[in-house]
Amino acid sequence: MNTRTIKGKSLGILLSLALVLSLVAVVLPAPVKAAVTVVAVTSPTTGSPAYSKTGGTPPITFSVTTDVGVLGDISIKILNAGTTTVAASKDVQYSFALGANAGLNWTVTLTGVASGTYDVQVSAREPAGTGTWIDSAVQSNALIVDNTAPVVTLTQPNGGEYVKSDAAYTIAWNATDALPAVSTVTVTAEQSTDGGTTWAATDITGVSKIKGVNSAAWGAASIPNIDSQLARIRLTVTDASGNSTVVPSASNFTILNTAPVVSISIPSASTSWNGGSNQNITFTTTSAFNLNVDYMLEFSTDGATWSTITDYVTNQPVGLTTYPWTVNNAYRGAAARIRATVRDKVLRTGTTTSGLFTILDVTAPTVTVTAPAAGAKLYNGVASSITWTANDNVAGVNLTYNWYYSTDGGSSWAFISSSTEAQGTITKAWTPTGITTTQANCKVKVEATDAATTPNTGTGYSGTFSIYLATAPTVTVSAPATAASWQVGTCHAINWTTTYTPDPAALLTITIALSADSGGTYPTTIVTLPNQSVGSGSFNWAVAGAPLTTYRIRVTATDPAALSGNGESGIFTTTTADAGLVTSPVITIAAGWNLVSLPIIPTCTSVESVLAGTAGTLTPYVNSVWYFTGGPSGTWQSWAPGAPSSLTTMEAGKAYWVNIAGGAPANFTFQGRKCASGIGPPPSYSTVAGWNMVGFKSTIVKTIDLYLGTCPSTSYLTPVYEYTGGAYVPINCLGNMTVSKGYWVYYSTAGTIFPGCD
Repeated sequence: MNTRTIKGKSLGILLSLALVLSLVAVVLPAPVKAAVTVVAVTSPTTGSPAYSKTGGTPPITFSVTTDVGVLGDISIKILNAGTTTVAASKDVQYSFALGANAGLNWTVTLTGVASGTYDVQVSAREPAGTGTWIDSAVQSNALIVDNTAPVVTLTQPNGGEYVKSDAAYTIAWNATDALPAVSTVTVTAEQSTDGGTTWAATDITGVSKIKGVNSAAWGAASIPNIDSQLARIRLTVTDASGNSTVVPSASNFTILNTAPVVSISIPSASTSWNGGSNQNITFTTTSAFNLNVDYMLEFSTDGATWSTITDYVTNQPVGLTTYPWTVNNAYRGAAARIRATVRDKVLRTGTTTSGLFTILDVTAPTVTVTAPAAGAKLYNGVASSITWTANDNVAGVNLTYNWYYSTDGGSSWAFISSSTEAQGTITKAWTPTGITTTQANCKVKVEATDAATTPNTGTGYSGTFSIYLATAPTVTVSAPATAASWQVGTCHAINWTTTYTPDPAALLTITIALSADSGGTYPTTIVTLPNQSVGSGSFNWAVAGAPLTTYRIRVTATDPAALSGNGESGIFTTTTADAGLVTSPVITIAAGWNLVSLPIIPTCTSVESVLAGTAGTLTPYVNSVWYFTGGPSGTWQSWAPGAPSSLTTMEAGKAYWVNIAGGAPANFTFQGRKCASGIGPPPSYSTVAGWNMVGFKSTIVKTIDLYLGTCPSTSYLTPVYEYTGGAYVPINCLGNMTVSKGYWVYYSTAGTIFPGCD
């Protein structure tokens, strides 16, 4: 039985009970008071401390658990290192309910408490006002007292800035604090438009921000819609302990609400300017507080598309402004206009457009005559052409053309023709007529006239050229002579002489043809040679045809005007060829660069003879042929049709670079033998130390090892290189060498190749 319950019974019952107990000699235990069993501090705790400052009242949350309800006392103390009380509550009476009394909350006023870390102790006792504090709880290091305010620097706006009234602006600062364990501070901003006399709230209120360099957006809706040069911002920064620092802008900044204005006075609707002339655009600008502005000028002829006259010219004083302009010269008409745009310090803009004004075209078209070219040779009665390029300052409009020619260097002109058509490059057919003697001082003139109100005419002239009388060349064939006897498979020279009265320096095209019916027909073309000089000529011919047959050669010379003359040889006879005469496999040479070799030994080794091909000409024709003599001191030799050449022959055993004009590959064959004469002896070819251009003298595929000798070898190095498809291809010992391909081979020492005779 609990003593708290006994106190509620009558005294008589107690006395009777005591008497009974004494009679039966039963001894009962002394009365025991119920104890408060548990006190717990729930906040702040060791792991989650509270922050405050002296004078602050940090809340303490705790719980008390008891086994009976009773009136007791609660005591809260703030302890320094668990020993010295620095702050305490008055003992507070509290009626404890049976069981857990959770969420109890009291405060302690921190009067004169220094900065530091403290323990929190909560104690309880009962009955109220008496007895021992029978249970208490302590949270170590649960309260941090900080009496130092944050250090704050306002960096933007801090004076002198310009803020647009209807656009968000960034407020920036740097805040540090004495509480390293807490990373945030609370920031509140206020705004003033009268230099700090009065302040109003902004939309930045109680914003939690990380300490250090930080910022927040000052919203457009919160920025005053006024023009003010007395604007300021004030920040209040509060740390976790409640210490605050107030920092205003160091000086005033400017809020701009009113857009700048611009008006154009010149050009006006009555303005008329010559295209390309120097004129002044005049306009007036205004802005809030007469602050400097930037301006941009543009030009248009349709009001929809604009070209820039000048991009923004910055930081210019407001008021009357004059801008020098070279008037647009690509337009003529009365729909020109200028647009001026002005912007202030916050990039707010104002724009205006001038009235329509007129630009006059006073610039003549330009004309460049490119054909006939200087030094060109034209022929009376032979079709030619005149080419020119004309451009006007106003694009896209037709021009009227007149063209003339002169035979006296431009002292007098004869009209040829006229047309009206687009600008650009134009070619017109022209056949010179009426020339009775060669004219060496000829020119062409082309006039181009535009469609301006007052038309402008530009003139172009050709270089000086010649007009010759159209007279065909003459040809005399001296070899083969009448009754000559040429063996099939041998090399003989066909010789001729040409004359050309109009121009002895002209270059002729020579075509050599073969007849088997004494000159009745010439079905076989042996070769066509371009760019041949007037006078003596020769071609080495690998004699072909049936043995013991009579033939005749015809040489035809064609001048630049396509007029031709020819001469015939005497009738000659062919004899039987020696053994071993063959024709090479078809050799294909692609357009561009090719590295080639001869698979047989040619009858005639002249470049022209080898490259004559089966149709008498290599089409597309050869641009050039190149050969490297080999080794470190080797030199390059070259041949080009009709040009002085250091390379005159193409031989078996050597490789050659051949460059072909045109886009299609060319196929050709030539006459020769697999061995030097008849069926022997086999040929051999020498190489030098260093890089060599080696030919593959064979009509069948062979490996490098078989053709060049045992591989690997100390005499030459692998890989060797073939050129295919525009790139070098390396080939090693067992790789194949291809018919008609050429190769780069590096020899360690001079050597000899013995290819055999297939």
